[in-house]
Amino acid sequence: MQSRFNEGIHFLKFGADWCSPCRAMEPVLNKFENDHINRVNIHRFDVDTESELTVEFGIRNIPTIIIIKNGENIDRLSGAQTSQTLLKKLEDAESH
Repeated sequence: MQSRFNEGIHFLKFGADWCSPCRAMEPVLNKFENDHINRVNIHRFDVDTESELTVEFGIRNIPTIIIIKNGENIDRLSGAQTSQTLLKKLEDAESH
C-alpha cells in the first residue's frame, strides 16, 4: 500500500467520469470533505487511468470508497453514499 496513506484517516474514492452514480456522489463527497477537512483526507481515483491502484485494492464496482486508517485498510463502501453514511464510517474509523 502506498505510504501516503500511512498517517491519519483516508477515504479513497474510485469512480469514472462516465459513471452516473459516481458523478451524483461528487457533491455529497465535496461537502463532506469541506465539513470534515481536519478529520479525513479524501482522494479521488479514476478507474480508467489509475489501473494499478484499482487492481491493488480489488475494485470491481464503482463508486467504491476504501477507508484506510494509519496504513490499514479497515472498511469498504460500494455504490453511491449519503453524507450520513460517510460520517458514520468516519466515526467508526476514528474509534477503530
